[in-house]
Formats: sequence, structure tokens, C-alpha cells
Amino acid sequence: MTSPTEMLGVSGEQLLMPDTSIIRGILEDAGVEIVESLETMPVNFDIIANTSSKCTFSAHSAVPVCESFPKDVLVRIENSLLLVASVAGLQNLAHAHVPDVVPEVLALGITTADDGRPFEYSVREFSTDTIPLEDVWETLDQGHKTELVNKVVKSIEQLQKINSSIVNVVASLPSKFYGVDNSPNQENSAKMVCGGPGLGYHPDMQSFLRGFIRDQTMDPCPCEVLDNGGGSITIKSRFKDIGQVKFTRQDLKDLQRSVVLCHNDLTPANILVRPAASSKANGGKPRYEVASIIGWEDAAFTPYALEWAVQDCHLGYENISFSWYSMLRERTQHLLPKGEAHTKLLKAVRIIEASAWKMSPRHFRPLVREKWMAVHGVQRSSDPRVGHSRKAGAGPLPADFGHDNMDELHLEAFQQLGMLNEAILEEMARRRGA
Repeated sequence: MTSPTEMLGVSGEQLLMPDTSIIRGILEDAGVEIVESLETMPVNFDIIANTSSKCTFSAHSAVPVCESFPKDVLVRIENSLLLVASVAGLQNLAHAHVPDVVPEVLALGITTADDGRPFEYSVREFSTDTIPLEDVWETLDQGHKTELVNKVVKSIEQLQKINSSIVNVVASLPSKFYGVDNSPNQENSAKMVCGGPGLGYHPDMQSFLRGFIRDQTMDPCPCEVLDNGGGSITIKSRFKDIGQVKFTRQDLKDLQRSVVLCHNDLTPANILVRPAASSKANGGKPRYEVASIIGWEDAAFTPYALEWAVQDCHLGYENISFSWYSMLRERTQHLLPKGEAHTKLLKAVRIIEASAWKMSPRHFRPLVREKWMAVHGVQRSSDPRVGHSRKAGAGPLPADFGHDNMDELHLEAFQQLGMLNEAILEEMARRRGA
């Protein structure tokens, strides 16, 4: 879930919207005649999400506007050149292995806005008649929830068959990152790499962990990576009470061998469902089936332990459903290797996150999560493989806890930190009126 401050972005910046030049550039790349004005196009555009630097919108027409696109498409534009293409590369790799739920990216390119700014774009088929799973999750019975989680787990199992040593995977990546040459030669195609579009691609696990810390923290970095010699490293917090974790050379090798393609953001907001054909035969009670897994921006080649750690980081913020978290964890335990190296990686992510928060004591995210945990009777276990659990004696989970409730927790946190202002209040009002 996007927070009010993230929605606002930098004060005074205008939200990015598709203009005539942006649409014209996309269609010209697809072989369509020049568009004079959006108003003359027989297409309806709906903004799904936007900030000052990126925008996701859908486009709908009675008939396809060109042979390359269906009638309903989803378009993403972003000013971070090469990132969209890199994400699309991993998404299409996932689509090749799980075509029933991973949408295929149909087109990529660079277009230009009316003011001359370049934007990278991607186009994929829009999943019609779908809604985010988070909109209906809490209304479903336990058996139906289990069916949907099991479908997602089957998709994860298919993704786990993809690792970056597969011939031509590295060569298919659209750009170069961190000195890893993506040129199509046998040596690079066969060599394992770690990372993804956002984190960069790294030649080994030690390099990846250093890059991950840089990406997840700020300057000055609240953690340091100590070289112990002999291929061993220690990730150490600059705060003594948070601690450290040591990776031996063998640990790093074990993690390296376990690298697979991970989505890294499997929250109910990124699972689209549609009414199942069996709904009418179910006494009128709605039934749903998984239609699409979206939100591939954080996808990367990492050990699955990192995806587990990310689930903990997202709980109480991006993911506000404890039942989704607990069911997904329970049904993916068999995918998490049992070796000590993977437990150490889970601990390392905890150290990195705690250090980053302590470096910025006025950060509202940990305060919001603390409030969410109190409302849900949730506690964090000292065992990172357990993650989070309900407190002993905690009552039932709150029914129908949604984004309005999260907005209230955000407001409480802003007020507690002395950060509440008119801009945040106006954004809250706009979201509720949308």
C-alpha cells in the first residue's frame, strides 16, 4: 500500500499523466498513424496509479487500435530509463514458465512527453473483470482462501525452477548492471548471477549483499560489511544492540547455489482475481480464481530466504492482512532451504531493517507497523524462520480492516511524530473521495 507521503512525493511536483505525445510515441512504435489529439481517439484511459515520475494506466477501445495490441491494455510509463525494460525481461521470463497467471509484456520502448521529457514504457494485456485480492480476501471462507493461496504457491514452485544459470537467461536481460556483461556468450549464460533490475546484477553473493545494503539504507549507511578474509564476511550494525551476522565462505556458496527467480512482493494487492464460473453454482456466494500476478518491479534472482524476509518487512505496511501472511508462510515452508546459511540471511535482513530505522528515529513506517501489530495482536518471533505470530490470548483478528483503517494509523503516526500537515490531510481526503 502506498502511504500518503509517498503519494504526495516532492512538494509541488505534478503527478505524471499520459499526454498526446506520450500516446503518439507508443502507437507510432506499433505502426499506428500519428495521433493528433487524445480527444480524437476512440479510446478510454483510466489512471490506476501515478507519481511525479511514473504512471500506470489502462486503455480500452471497442476494437484493437493495432494488430500488436488487444482491446484492453495496461501501460506503464516511467522516467527511470532501462528499469522498465529490465523488469519486463524478468516478467516475460516468468510468463514463459507460468503463462496462466503472469501477463506477457507485449511492447517496450521510449516515448516523449509534450514537454520533451523521455519516458520508458511497457504495454501488456489488461486483465479484464478482475479485482485485487485484497478487496475481497477478508470476506472469503477459510477453504476458499486455501484454494487461492495454493494456486499462488504452485506459481512460486514454477518460478523456483528458474535460476540465472539457465542458458540464455543472462543474455536475455536487456541492459548492463554493476559490471555484469549481458552479451550472449556461453560463459556468461552459464554463470550464476544475483540481483535484479532494482538492485543491479552481481557476479556473486558477497557483491549482492553489499548492493542490497546500499539499496535498503541511506547515507551514512547504518550497516557495514566486514571482510574477514578467506571469502568470509560479517554484516554488522553500527548500533551495538542490534548485532551482527557472519557468513562463512561456505554459507555464501550455499546461498549462491539456491538463487532462483523471486517476485519479492507477493501481497494481496498484486494478486488479481476474477469471479469463477462456479460462482453461480455456489448458492450465490462469490467464488474467485487467480487471474494474474502483477507488480514485478521488485523481481530478482535471489535465494528464496530473501523473499521470506521481505514478507516480514511488508507485513503491517504493504501487506495489511495477517491471515494472508500466515497462510502463505505455512504453505511455502517446504521451499525455504533448511541450511544455516538461509537462517543467517533472514537474520541479516532483520539487522539491516532495524539499523535503517534506528538511523532515522522520525521515520513513520516502523511506528505505523507497531500500531498495526498492536491492533492485530501480532508479535515478532526471535526465530526469523517463524517470523510473526499472534500473541498468546489475542482475540479474533479485526474484521474488515482495510485501507481506511491504515490511513488512520498513518495519521496517528504523523501526529505523534509532529509531521502532520495540510498537504497530508488533503491527500487523505482526496483518496477517500476517489
